[in-house]
Amino acid sequence: MCQTVIIGEKEIETPREFEEHFGFRGIPAQFHSKVEPHCCLCQIDIEQTFWLHDVSFEYSPTHMEYYVKPACVG
Repeated sequence: MCQTVIIGEKEIETPREFEEHFGFRGIPAQFHSKVEPHCCLCQIDIEQTFWLHDVSFEYSPTHMEYYVKPACVG
C-alpha cells in the first residue's frame, strides 16, 4: 500500500502530481537517492517536506494518507 496526499476531493499519488500541486519537490525518503516522478509517493518523506514548507496536515497511519486542508479562496 502506498502513501496518498488528499486535499478535498483531490488525491495526489505521484511525485510529479505532488510537485505540480504544491510547487516544490518532496524530500527523498531514506534509502532513495533519486525520485522517479511517475512512481508512488513512498519515495518521498512527506512529513519532513510538509514541515519544511509549513504545510498543515493530519496523517492516518491506518490508510497511509496525509490530509491537507484546501487553501481558502476568498
